[in-house]
Amino acid sequence: MSSFALSYTSVKAWAERLRLPFRASEEAGQIAVRCRLLDSDVPLLFIPRPERDMLTVAITLPFVVKSERFAAVTTALSTLNVRSYMGAWILNPERGEVYFRITLPTVDTQFSDESLRFVARVVIGSAEAMAQPLFAISHEGASPDIVAKARTP
Repeated sequence: MSSFALSYTSVKAWAERLRLPFRASEEAGQIAVRCRLLDSDVPLLFIPRPERDMLTVAITLPFVVKSERFAAVTTALSTLNVRSYMGAWILNPERGEVYFRITLPTVDTQFSDESLRFVARVVIGSAEAMAQPLFAISHEGASPDIVAKARTP
């Protein structure tokens, strides 16, 4: 099995080899693989950060957090970050978006098709597991502690 360093070109070739539905942006240097979350299409983004020798894999949940629920969602995300083995949950207050991301080193590391697929599954699985509870907190007034009771991948 061959291995490769993570870059825009190698991630694009990986998506092509696996025949994933994706879009590539040469200009932004990003790959967006189409996924489904809460019955919505969302992109799984592969964002090379060559100036930092890193690559971020991220997915944004398909809803906007109501501003009056920012504090509750932030509390929930803090709980999730404590419980996460890998990655981070983020609330972008400017856009009201919640996303989950994992950032990987690109220097002195090699990935295989399966190892990059594993990272993608962790990101997608984490988002799938928490999308409904976070939506309930954001839009239905649920308590932030429901994420502590939800099953994480």
